[in-house]
Amino acid sequence: MEIRLSGCRTGLPSNSTIHEPDNEISSAGVRGFARGLKILMALNSQPRATVLQLSRTTKLPRSTIYRLLDTLVEERFVRQVPGDDHYYLNTKVAELSCGLTLQSLITELAYPVIENLNRAIGWPVLLHGFEGNALTTWQVTRSRHVAANPRIGWSAPILRSSPGRLFYANLPEHQQAEVRSMLATSGKRGAAIESELEGMSRVVNEVRRRGYGFRVEGLVPRTCSFALPITVEGKPEAYITVVFAQPNQTLARATRDYLSVTRDAAETIGKAVIDHSRRLSQLGVCSPSRSAASL
Repeated sequence: MEIRLSGCRTGLPSNSTIHEPDNEISSAGVRGFARGLKILMALNSQPRATVLQLSRTTKLPRSTIYRLLDTLVEERFVRQVPGDDHYYLNTKVAELSCGLTLQSLITELAYPVIENLNRAIGWPVLLHGFEGNALTTWQVTRSRHVAANPRIGWSAPILRSSPGRLFYANLPEHQQAEVRSMLATSGKRGAAIESELEGMSRVVNEVRRRGYGFRVEGLVPRTCSFALPITVEGKPEAYITVVFAQPNQTLARATRDYLSVTRDAAETIGKAVIDHSRRLSQLGVCSPSRSAASL
């Protein structure tokens, strides 16, 4: 790979050409990026800092600090007032966090929890949430016991999936009517949708009675599943679904053996999201936003 240097502090003439292996260039670039983030984090922990203070905090050589600060100042993430040897963060740094969505935060904090749950129970654990009007698969863990698993980004049907039924059952009647109207006019599987809608009253009552979403048929052949909400400040923001192979595991046995530990996992994630959001707020970071309106 050729790299053209223009005005860089290398001791080489402007517009010189350097030939280096791709892996070395990539490694150096990643290392420089990581060091730049280290400086931003150090500045974020104090009102101002000198190069010497940053060097002590980050354990980086002062020459490296100077070089990275030049770039950060040029990009307006950091500023230095003339006659002052301190460096300060600019408000542009806050823009780095403003793209953080609630989905990003939930998936980050949920990942280790559902991985541990998957290892503990040996069955696939899925994470679902809304992207616009689509109930979307956000994370998937797998198991040798179930061959077919949805892909990340797959849209779960509202009326036939465990998380979809849980979501629908907990809507007020007027919002259920809106969902039914939307599904009936969506043009997808029209006759099948009408048939499913006819039986939803019984399913809704049973989901409400049990306190979790479930299915024992359809969708994925020879499987059953249950789903629980991940609640953030009283509102379900995502759903944990556990899938089981039939007839090896019936829904009755699955809920008896695994419902409690799955509920604990959902509560752990919900609490972590609340705690993390509050911590970000205390730091003055933009609060995680919903990426799109949901049903």
